[in-house]
Amino acid sequence: MAIKYKLSGKKQEVPQEEKFKLATKVTSIPSSPITVSFVPTKGDIVRTCKTNIAFYLGDQIGHGGEGNVYMIDKNLACKIYSLSKLTNAKIEKLKLMISKPIYDQDICWPIDLVMNVYNEVVGYTMPIAKGHILSKVQNRAFMQEYFPKWKKKDIVTLAYTIVEKFYYLHQRNIIVGDINSRNIMFVSPTQVYFVDTDSYQIEGFPCPVGTNEFTCRELLESGAKFPEFLRKWGHENFSLATLIYVLFMNGKHPYAIRGGSDPATNIKQDKFPFPYEANNSRGEIISDTRYSDLIPVGPWKEIWDLLPQYIRGAFYATFNDKGNYHNPNNSISSESWLILIYQYLDELKNESKKSLRNEIFPGMPEVARSTIKKAKTPIIMHRNVESANLNRYNSKRKK
Repeated sequence: MAIKYKLSGKKQEVPQEEKFKLATKVTSIPSSPITVSFVPTKGDIVRTCKTNIAFYLGDQIGHGGEGNVYMIDKNLACKIYSLSKLTNAKIEKLKLMISKPIYDQDICWPIDLVMNVYNEVVGYTMPIAKGHILSKVQNRAFMQEYFPKWKKKDIVTLAYTIVEKFYYLHQRNIIVGDINSRNIMFVSPTQVYFVDTDSYQIEGFPCPVGTNEFTCRELLESGAKFPEFLRKWGHENFSLATLIYVLFMNGKHPYAIRGGSDPATNIKQDKFPFPYEANNSRGEIISDTRYSDLIPVGPWKEIWDLLPQYIRGAFYATFNDKGNYHNPNNSISSESWLILIYQYLDELKNESKKSLRNEIFPGMPEVARSTIKKAKTPIIMHRNVESANLNRYNSKRKK
């Protein structure tokens, strides 16, 4: 499958000073906990390191395995780490991140370290995130309640907005690592927030966590622990392709198969169920249908067939064991996904609003209003418990 389309506009070069170095081995800075006398909570005073500004911690708006997140004002939050999670490596990584600011304010990047009353580093400030967790777009009941006018073009616009931010980060040699539907929040198709950025892989500091459903076969089979190795671009590209697939396929995982196990186990089996038709050199239509009997029961084949051929081809080339981009060393980059999604969006903008291609949930009945609050999202995350140290924003917060 060849990439046919070009991005609109002139490609902007990133200044060298905004780029992080590409490392080949994990940092030797120790990751053992350091001593902290006092962990601030709501109502306590903390002070920023660079700007020496003191402020009170406001309401707690998030919590997780690493610590708690507190409101400072309507645009700023502060993450305070738990005692066992503060290490020299963590602090040095945050210093490195802060040394190269991210100018996209919707990426909740560390701004400044904060100290307690004993001048000990205990956390950092960052832009505040808004909206709903991305996995909500997979929930028909939720979408009926909050975004009843959305069409497929809104989902594709949302995907484009998300991939643009990945491209922005990738241009700066930042690997997100733990890509999944719960580390991204959305307000609208064009307003998206990236959270938990302190886990991103920066130079020799690995992303210490991962979500199995978004992890490639190579890593799942290696048995390696996330804090002990550096991810490669191919690993990142697989996770990003999975995220895009889940968005376009209404929450269905690329390796969700009939009679299969959980997605992570299915990834190891390497059986992508959907066929892809293409013309060979003689103009004949060929189709790979080896795993077609594993297509999940339901409207999924119909949803697959409504995707443009070049989008289906990109997914097939990534997830099928005979695909051109199945090898992590030859995977589809965020820039190439932007090209493909831009073309898809352009086509949908010219589609009739009544077109089946423009429906978010084709072939799926509407959810009765009485059951809306009981409905659950179809994707269930199986996180690596040993590495589950990302702060979690409250998914119940409204816009």
